[in-house]
Amino acid sequence: MAETSAREALLAELLGDVHTLREDVAAMTNVVPQARENIERGGEFAALKFEKQVARLDTLLTERILQMAAAVKDASAAREMLVGAVALKASEQARAQLLEVVREALDTANATRSNKGVRRHLDRIVVGLCSAAVACGLTTLIVVRLLSH
Repeated sequence: MAETSAREALLAELLGDVHTLREDVAAMTNVVPQARENIERGGEFAALKFEKQVARLDTLLTERILQMAAAVKDASAAREMLVGAVALKASEQARAQLLEVVREALDTANATRSNKGVRRHLDRIVVGLCSAAVACGLTTLIVVRLLSH
């Protein structure tokens, strides 16, 4: 009898454990789908936030690129204006030097009418014209080099 009652007690305990295990499994079958839904919603929310951040950063990057392009255009325009101003100034200086040499030669030619004096003044005019041509050539070279950079 003692064996039967011990067996029955053991069986009752085992059946109780099996029943508890069955209830735990039934509870798990309810919890797992809910947890899965929560995980999926969390993943979708994270993906949505990530997409929003990517779109915001893309917009910001596009704006910065446009700003940089405008700044480069402004710098290029300023450079071209400076090169033009330098070329204009050099051309004006060369013209002023040429006019000065020609006036000086004419004044000197008028002062002395001898053949020797006229010849010397014509030489000065030729030298002045050559100097002006060299100045114009150098100015053009400077402008071309500035524009090529």
